[in-house]
Amino acid sequence: PSDLKEIIPIRRGPWQHPPPGWGEVDTVAHCGYTISGDFCYTVQYTDVATIWTCLAGQWNKGEEATLESIERIRAHLPFGLQGIDPDSGSEFINWHLKRWCDREGVTLTRTRPYMKNDHARIEQKNYANVRHIVGYTRFDDPRHTRLLNQLYDRLEDYINYFIPSVKCVEKLRVGSRMVRKYDRAQSAYQRVIAHPEIAHSVKEQLQSKYATLNPITLKRDCERIVSTLLKIPTRLR
Repeated sequence: PSDLKEIIPIRRGPWQHPPPGWGEVDTVAHCGYTISGDFCYTVQYTDVATIWTCLAGQWNKGEEATLESIERIRAHLPFGLQGIDPDSGSEFINWHLKRWCDREGVTLTRTRPYMKNDHARIEQKNYANVRHIVGYTRFDDPRHTRLLNQLYDRLEDYINYFIPSVKCVEKLRVGSRMVRKYDRAQSAYQRVIAHPEIAHSVKEQLQSKYATLNPITLKRDCERIVSTLLKIPTRLR
């Protein structure tokens, strides 16, 4: 609603080094070649400070389904959820989510419509963490939703604990070119362990879990679930 868009502030410009718990949120449609009918979506959260990623599969993008995905994401974060920054899509800009954010003390902002660069971080992750894994296949059976969440339970651990990434720490204009400088490649787990604002008890829990994980096993589990996911036939031909 237009009146709600006036209430939810627009985040402009780059992030100014927020603490952990502030992140970008976006949806990925698993519609195949057509948006007709019902199908699955993936909601992805990427933390700005630590690059910690959380994923949730849902059926369609209704208000209640999206809120359930946000609650799943909050439960999977190793630290508190402080703020979410989606685009201006109706799955996020609605009173259902706004009231929940107000009640739970989560700040809700939004990016400018049609300005993909405002969400450059999450847009890149949409391909790396979702499209690269499950492709562009249409998922229009409710069983797909259950398997997507089984996949994401394992994929989150694989991405956050074992896949390194770099963060842009400085931008310099040299003539007509913009030169970017990046920090040392680290996994999200390493960034959380090194972050001074995250509680020591949280770090101990993550270290204990890290000792139980095997990246080869996680990757094989993901491949097995994706194989099962792709065997379920789509309903719309």
